[in-house]
This record gives sequence, C-alpha cells and structure tokens, in this order.
Amino acid sequence: MVLAADTQLNTRMTPESAHPVKGSTRIYRGAAVGSASGYARPLVAGDTCLGFALRGVDNTAGADADAFVFCESAVDATLTVTGASVASVGAAVYASADDAFTLTATGNSKIGHVLEHVAGTKCLVRVRLPLSGI
Repeated sequence: MVLAADTQLNTRMTPESAHPVKGSTRIYRGAAVGSASGYARPLVAGDTCLGFALRGVDNTAGADADAFVFCESAVDATLTVTGASVASVGAAVYASADDAFTLTATGNSKIGHVLEHVAGTKCLVRVRLPLSGI
C-alpha cells in the first residue's frame, strides 16, 4: 500500500534509558556511559556504549545498583574526535574513555559516525544506540 495523504508518525525524539550504576562509581553529566558486567560506569575502552549521561550520578558510597543513570541513546553531539578532518564525514567514531573520542577502532567502543565536520577535530557525531543500523 502507498500513502495517499500525510500521516502522523509516532516517534520518540530523545530516547533515554535507565541503567543501574556500578558501586563506588561517579558518572558526570555529559559523560559517555559504558557497561561493565551489566552495570553502568564512565565508559572505558571496549565497553558497550549505553549513551550519554543526562544527569550526573554519585554512587561512590553505594553498592552495585544503589543508583541509576539516565542515558540519552540517540543524539547528534559536537565532539572533539582525535584524527578527524573534513575528510572524516561518514567515518565511524569510537570512544576510548568517557570524554575521549577517536577514529581508531582497535580496542575502543564504537559510538556512532561523523555526520558533519565543524572545524579542526570538532565534528557533529550521530549516535544511535544500540548500534545495529548505524
């Protein structure tokens, strides 16, 4: 069937999800968040990326899952990406830490791809998690 008129598409513009935070851990607002044994933490190279923290969470005095972090998992973010240039549009972007982004895949966590080059190594990065389809 083919549409013959405008139709309302129900979408969720800013998907967010809650994840239990690892004990003795602090996650800052805006940090890339990774998963370690099912618990959220500031992303470490090789983690599965859960998204970016919408609010900071201090679970430094708590045990595993005593706190939850809300992550935005679909975002276009301006990030400093090591190795990026105007020729990087479309390239995969990886995280090596909660605030370190690179074009180098080895040992790092894929988070998205370069949507637009801004200036120098600053790029607009499209993040859509989970990664299937990006």
